[in-house]
Amino acid sequence: MYNPIALNGKLVLVTGASSGIGRAAAVTLHRLGAEVILSGRREQALGETENLLADGASGCSIEPFDLTDVDQIPDWLRRVRERRGRPLNGLVHCAGVGRYAPIATLTRKKIEEMCIPNLYSSVGIIRGFGQKGIAAEGASVVLVSSVASLTASPGMLAYSASAYFHK
Repeated sequence: MYNPIALNGKLVLVTGASSGIGRAAAVTLHRLGAEVILSGRREQALGETENLLADGASGCSIEPFDLTDVDQIPDWLRRVRERRGRPLNGLVHCAGVGRYAPIATLTRKKIEEMCIPNLYSSVGIIRGFGQKGIAAEGASVVLVSSVASLTASPGMLAYSASAYFHK
């Protein structure tokens, strides 16, 4: 049966694949036939996602990484590409951190705890993906943001701001 969105033979990296939207994206990509590389900070949770994909329809692998180490993202992506032996056809960046923090309690440190994984990592991942040989010709990048970037929520100023600039 013809599937116009089939991803058979495509290699796609999903960040934030240990839970939530990242896990759902990984499952969907896998069902469409992609070979999925699961990434996130929590290796055990990535293993749980890997178990969801263990039906043999396409390969998957785990590449744990903490995207708050922004300056190391390009080197990490080079290592991922080298281990796979071929360039990536896609990147779905779902990793992010959301924390309740009323404005009266916001400090620079609390703001950075959200901006580094939510905003800075997006810049690092795009910079790394753009390196020669990392992405296949015609590769795609999807940056997933939050509806919080468009709607106000009490105690979510820093998260909403970091999500807005991430989209």
